[in-house]
Amino acid sequence: GGDGIGGYSGSLAALTGSSAVVSPTSASEAISVAYLRHARNAEQKLLRPGQKDIVSPLMVKRRMKPREMLTSRIKKKDEASAGAQSASGKDGESAAAKATAAAAKAAAAHLPGATSSASVVESKPLSRIGKELLMNSRERKFSVGLPTALAVSSKFIAVGTQKGQVLVFDHFEVLKLRLGGSSSSSGGGSADLSPSAGSVTSIDLSHDGDALIAGYTSGLVVLWDAIRGTILKSVGDAHTSPVTSVRFLPQSDCLGVVTVDAGGLVNRLIFSKAVLWGSYNVETECLLDGTAGQILATHVLSPPPLVTSAAGRGNEEISGPHPGFKKLVLVALSSDRSTFSVAVEPKVSVLYRWARPSDEMIDVDSFFSSLTTANPKADTSPSKVKLRPAPAPTAFLPCISWGWSQVQGEGKGLTPMLVRGWGCAVQFLRASFAEIDDSGPGLDDSEMPPWPAFGEYNEFQSSAPVVALEWLDSRSLVYLTVTNEFTIVDTVMMTLTERLDFSVVKLVYAEFALSRTASTAIGNSDGGSKPITVRSQSITTTFQNSIRSADGRILILCQEGLLSVSNLGIEKRVSTLEEDGEWLEALALALDHYESTIKSLEDRRRLRDGDLSRHPEFAKGQRSEEEEWIASLLMRYMHLAVENAPEPIQDDSLSLSGRGRQQSRFIDLAHGHFQMLAGVCIDFCVVTRRLDLLFGPVFECFKVAQYVSVFFDVLEPYVLNDRLDYIAPEAMTHFIEHCKAMNDLATVERCLLHMNVAFMDFDTILSLLRSNGMYTALLHVYSRGLDDFATPLAELFEALFNAADDCNAQTYKRPDGVPQNLYERYGYKAIMYIEYCLKGKMFPKGGQTEPTDKAQNIRREIIHFLEEKTYAPPPTVRSAAMSRRTGLRRLSYPYLQLLVALDAKALLDTLSLFFDEPDVTKNENRTDAFGVEMTLTEGGLSPECQEIATILSDIIIPENEMSGISTSAVSETIHSQATRDIFLDFVAKYLLRGSITVSVPITMMILTRMSSLLLEFDSSSPNIAAAQQEAQEKVLELLGALPRNSYDHKKALKIVEEAGLNRAALLLHRESLMSLLQSGASRDVITHHFCSSIDCYLRDSDRDYRALVFDYIKNDCMSSIVDCAASQQELSGSVPTSTKDLLKVPIFGKLPELINLDPVQSTQLVTEVFIEDVDEVIASLDGEDNEIALFNFFHAIVSGSLAKVDPVAGPALLANLTLSHHQKYLLLMARYHPEMMYQHLTTHDNYRVEDCLKLCQEYDIADASAYLLERMGNVSSALQLMLQTLEARLMGLKRIVRSIGSETGSNHRRKGSHMSASTAGSIRRGAGTDIKGSKGVSITTSDAYKKELEKVKQSLVVALDLCERNSGTSKPRSDHGSQLWFNILDRLTNAKGFLRLHKEQLEHSAVMLTLLGELLELSMQRMVSVVPLPDLLRKITTDHSGSSLGEFKEMLATLLKTYNTELKLSKNALDVMNGDVQQMTAEKRRLKLRGYRIESFDDPRVKVVDVSGGASDGQGANEASNLSRLRAKRNHRLARQGERRGRSSLSTNPRNKVVSQSAHFGPRQIGRLSQADNYGRLM
Repeated sequence: GGDGIGGYSGSLAALTGSSAVVSPTSASEAISVAYLRHARNAEQKLLRPGQKDIVSPLMVKRRMKPREMLTSRIKKKDEASAGAQSASGKDGESAAAKATAAAAKAAAAHLPGATSSASVVESKPLSRIGKELLMNSRERKFSVGLPTALAVSSKFIAVGTQKGQVLVFDHFEVLKLRLGGSSSSSGGGSADLSPSAGSVTSIDLSHDGDALIAGYTSGLVVLWDAIRGTILKSVGDAHTSPVTSVRFLPQSDCLGVVTVDAGGLVNRLIFSKAVLWGSYNVETECLLDGTAGQILATHVLSPPPLVTSAAGRGNEEISGPHPGFKKLVLVALSSDRSTFSVAVEPKVSVLYRWARPSDEMIDVDSFFSSLTTANPKADTSPSKVKLRPAPAPTAFLPCISWGWSQVQGEGKGLTPMLVRGWGCAVQFLRASFAEIDDSGPGLDDSEMPPWPAFGEYNEFQSSAPVVALEWLDSRSLVYLTVTNEFTIVDTVMMTLTERLDFSVVKLVYAEFALSRTASTAIGNSDGGSKPITVRSQSITTTFQNSIRSADGRILILCQEGLLSVSNLGIEKRVSTLEEDGEWLEALALALDHYESTIKSLEDRRRLRDGDLSRHPEFAKGQRSEEEEWIASLLMRYMHLAVENAPEPIQDDSLSLSGRGRQQSRFIDLAHGHFQMLAGVCIDFCVVTRRLDLLFGPVFECFKVAQYVSVFFDVLEPYVLNDRLDYIAPEAMTHFIEHCKAMNDLATVERCLLHMNVAFMDFDTILSLLRSNGMYTALLHVYSRGLDDFATPLAELFEALFNAADDCNAQTYKRPDGVPQNLYERYGYKAIMYIEYCLKGKMFPKGGQTEPTDKAQNIRREIIHFLEEKTYAPPPTVRSAAMSRRTGLRRLSYPYLQLLVALDAKALLDTLSLFFDEPDVTKNENRTDAFGVEMTLTEGGLSPECQEIATILSDIIIPENEMSGISTSAVSETIHSQATRDIFLDFVAKYLLRGSITVSVPITMMILTRMSSLLLEFDSSSPNIAAAQQEAQEKVLELLGALPRNSYDHKKALKIVEEAGLNRAALLLHRESLMSLLQSGASRDVITHHFCSSIDCYLRDSDRDYRALVFDYIKNDCMSSIVDCAASQQELSGSVPTSTKDLLKVPIFGKLPELINLDPVQSTQLVTEVFIEDVDEVIASLDGEDNEIALFNFFHAIVSGSLAKVDPVAGPALLANLTLSHHQKYLLLMARYHPEMMYQHLTTHDNYRVEDCLKLCQEYDIADASAYLLERMGNVSSALQLMLQTLEARLMGLKRIVRSIGSETGSNHRRKGSHMSASTAGSIRRGAGTDIKGSKGVSITTSDAYKKELEKVKQSLVVALDLCERNSGTSKPRSDHGSQLWFNILDRLTNAKGFLRLHKEQLEHSAVMLTLLGELLELSMQRMVSVVPLPDLLRKITTDHSGSSLGEFKEMLATLLKTYNTELKLSKNALDVMNGDVQQMTAEKRRLKLRGYRIESFDDPRVKVVDVSGGASDGQGANEASNLSRLRAKRNHRLARQGERRGRSSLSTNPRNKVVSQSAHFGPRQIGRLSQADNYGRLM
């Protein structure tokens, strides 16, 4: 269930929905959370797995058996890397280490190993055939040579020899024929063959065993009669190279053979018998002509066999393959690059090309590396590595084999599987058809089947390169490695079954010379890690003609005999272990066989709820013979164990301990014996799904032996660990009695929660659970087994009522949440059960209800039960005394009242799950039960939710006393303030959504609750502002969602204003204002609401929101007042007096605050409403408290800020300002912003110079005073004033520099005494490094230094501006103008003297010298453009003739260089211009001579066109026209607002409009003329 219930959580968090809210959880809420957590933990304890371990010697025995899973090394690396990241420290060994150990084990598998007694396969030599081969090879006169090839059929075994003869034996190992030799033998007849045929290289027997095909080194192919020993047909022209492989094709109408030679030629030979003479004819069809390279391996898919089970249990037929394979003949051919699957019948076609494995999969190099690692001193060169009695190969051929294989999860059906071994890679390719529709028609015999699809099925890597492989049966594959290991693999489970060591057996192989050189990387001969490359003629070996499979066994041809390898039947293996007394080993082997055969191949029997026929106990008729045989093995073991059980101890000192187990001072061997027996029997029956045996003969055996308690002790962990989900009724009865004797009935409840309740005896189980108070299991059984959700809740409430009456529903609760009585335990269980049902989950496991659409019905069923007004006893309560309404049962809505009294917070959290469901029924009714008109939101009003909310409001906040009889404890809890607050928070959430409505008193309580919550915030919290803002938005959202008649407007306004909810108060004020305007209220009331609304805006903490007050005044206030005052009148050119009077009080009273908020918008507002009353507006701002606001008002007008926003209002209002207004503006500027005075004076002229000069001198504004002196003609005094100011500010800057670096001055002086002359000189020139003062702060980056530096530069700039104005280029230069510049230059060059920098510290003087250099450079740059350069140079050289010019050197050099560059540029530009003029003149003359007309382009003009048609210049508009346009603009906006409100609109007719005349600008190009628009030609 989780730690929290959905819905709203916490009082204030529900309103804000933000995690940023910092609010302490109330004590009642904290206790509620603790109780719910404890209840959930109690339910989870019931669901936990058993604490007792499963005692099963059989399980231990099976785990100890080694089992090696097969996989590729690539997958091993991936698993090792993934395991290394997620490995736990518990085992002490990471997954990577385990993978490494497995790889090492696989690498060491080439070492010889003995076959154990419990072998899976049986390997035995065919002694009589071996003797015959040995005798024939050693006879000097009639020697046939060593064996070379092998063939097997159901009738014969054929062996080819070096002398070209074929020995044919029957399966009794008797020599029947000697084909191809002139000698005779007592074993049978013979047939002659020319000695030139050579050795037999490959032979094969037909599927019926009557014919034999043989290939020879000469290329000859001979068809023999295997019965008579005669040659049926000899084919000598099919091949010219030695034949490497011959294979019969499974054709019924004729004898078809595929032959392959060493050159890569592949032929299909079809032998047919002539009708007249009885001789055989042959047709040769070339399949491959050798151009694709040598064919290294060949195999033909045999016909679908009648396969018997691997257990050897007779003729238990495995289901056949797809019918399409009966018409196909598949051949596999492999070259050195690919493997091909070729269909020969019904027509020749290449079906699939299987590419060679990757080098990483083949991985031959790692095998040789492992040999070097295992024996570093070993010589692993090709000539030294002797892995078997054959030359070490330099290349490994592919090995292929077709077989009919079983596939895991697909039953016992067979499918063609091609297996390929290439190097260390073993891969599987599956051929399959699409599924057959049984209802449709099958394949006709004459119909050609579709081609099968091929797909790679699986792969793994062997420990050594594979040299041969064959299918042993439908699930067993054997392969031979280069290390002489014969490995058997279970292809269904992909496990290694057994390894056989063939190192002492001399296997027959054939050397194969590849047609090209091959490279094999083998370790260095000296054991180094660097590989060497051997390049030679690649000679390798092949075993494809020495190992053959037939009839469930594999025959292996040896030089001196023949070996037979076959699977041992499971019964034989088990019987052997049973005879030896290894019962546990036998049972473990039977279980392994069951899981690897029956369980892996058949579809698992999945239990369906309610379907008894699918339960293992009732599925007796569905079991196979193997399953019955496995069960009989267990029965034999159990009877034997019971018969030989030790005698129990008879001791009077037995005592009970723990859960009631008997303890004695003696060791009870009988108890241990039956405990082991119970573990074996239970584990065996659980694995094999034989519950009929477990609760039948096995249980009866333990009952007779009086060890039922031992049986149930062992059985319990299987149930609690979900390995067993069913107990038979009789066994369940004994189990309950056993738990009662142990005084541990809780175990029964735990087990029931882990069992499938669909097969229980419900009457017995429910009666037991009800009588013992196991209500968790009761709820589980009802919901899971009977699909009933309301009845168990009613039964739980019955117990809850009894518990509440007994304890009188005590209100005290423990803070830690531990239940004190059954009332609390059952109550929280009921709340949790309701929560699960409303979530659509099953209690207590939490799984989803099935089908999922049933969840909504369950929710409604539970809600309807809780809404019952009177108590109704559950159906199971038959007693009349218990069904009477006594105690708490007599309450109205007893179920909800009881849960509210228990924990209102937990109950409402649970009910919120129902309220939040999207599929809860909604309707469109707009009135609720209280008669309140409801404004529906997106969700709509829900009748079901409304009914619950109404009941809860009647219970928690009744209008009168609670109906019914109530106890004081319940009444006190339900009507407590904490319960009310929780309920109000709950209702507030769903009022916002529009799901419910409540009465007006409750709505006012909710508003009071939500507003008071803002006062609970901790003011020191960093998130207080954001939290309060979000809480206020929720209050706003609630007010917006509620209709006006659902709450008391005046009381609500008072509540939100006291709580400081400005935006909520604004909403209510605006609603009041709208209603008052419509009802025609008095002016004072309307003015009050206007002022209050503006106050709400201005008190808001968000500046952007405060700025919205201007839009509110312009749009809402003005339009509302206009509509109220003159809704039926057509306005003239001005606003009515009554409207302005209404606006004056709220606007004039808040105008200072509005101006401080935004001066431009405030000024624009004044312009639009009070343009004729500017003096009155200014008078309202007059006063000491409003001087800053008045200055901002003037500044917005004079500075042009208003004109940028409103081009009409700005000039209009500026024109209304008088000279006294400007003088007042200058006074306020001098008082509060003196730094702006100079800029204003230089850009404006609407002031009296004398008065302004006095004002500037009074407030000591030097730059402005100098400018005014200049305007009065006293230029020298102005310049002198600025120079004095510059000197004073330089002195002030020096003091600041000194104060910043005073703390480190002594250190710098000590350092300065040791400075070199060059370093000191660089500092004096201002080229020193960054000087730092106290605490490592740089002097030049300090705020005080930067501020004073700006003042110094400002003073210098003002002086330079003065000089430029009095010596500009527009007037003739004079010596007086130059002298002004020279005064500044002299003052800067002499600054070092009056600043006395030589007495300052070096770092301080360095800063000042750097600054003086910058100022001097700035002055020189400004001076050059005005003062002639020769005069400037003369001045400098004359005044400093006796010095080395000092800092002027670099400056003068730069000036001269710049001057020289400008001269060059001017000369070049003049030359270019002269050239262009000449070119243009010539071109113009040429065009005129040719008759072209050249026009000039007129400049565009902007004209003001009057409506009557007259035009006037736009710049000639006077003040009156501006005022007219301003009034027109205002009236036009009011008209638009009136139209939006449905009122009469104001008609406006602006008199003038600006029209821009279209103009065309032609491209201007230098050096050429534009093309003429018109062309003409003189005739």
